[in-house]
Amino acid sequence: MKKNKIYGLISIGIMIGVLFPQGLQNLILKIFERILFNSNLDIFIASGISALIGLILTILIFKKLMNYFTDFDYSKKSEIKKALIIGIFINISFLIIWFFIPIIDSRFGESYTNNLKIGYEILHSNIFLSEVLINGMSSLICYVLIIIIIFKKVNTV
Repeated sequence: MKKNKIYGLISIGIMIGVLFPQGLQNLILKIFERILFNSNLDIFIASGISALIGLILTILIFKKLMNYFTDFDYSKKSEIKKALIIGIFINISFLIIWFFIPIIDSRFGESYTNNLKIGYEILHSNIFLSEVLINGMSSLICYVLIIIIIFKKVNTV
């Protein structure tokens, strides 16, 4: 099987199978929202910047991981096991990060937690702007860019 077809199969498997980009983008978005909500930025601007950072980092990480995974020799059983173990480790690491976020939040004190609470209340006061335009559009753009990356990689010689 050609390397570009392997790239396409793995990319589609990760994109659809475990929703890797969506989980990664959401994780980055929430981390940067926590940081920027405690700055002097407007809540909606902070969320938009966080979504943009999440989008860019997700695309970069996706491209790097897919290039890394295409270097495996998938005709060998040991290489397939190695790729699966790495994939499982990456997904488990996301869960561990999600587990530690509330613990880290509690360490920053009451003013930090109050700023987060106020920020999320303001963000949820305008569902259209926060959920549809910021979160929804960044997710849609992320998936479109990933599909373009996969399509270009599969169709290159």
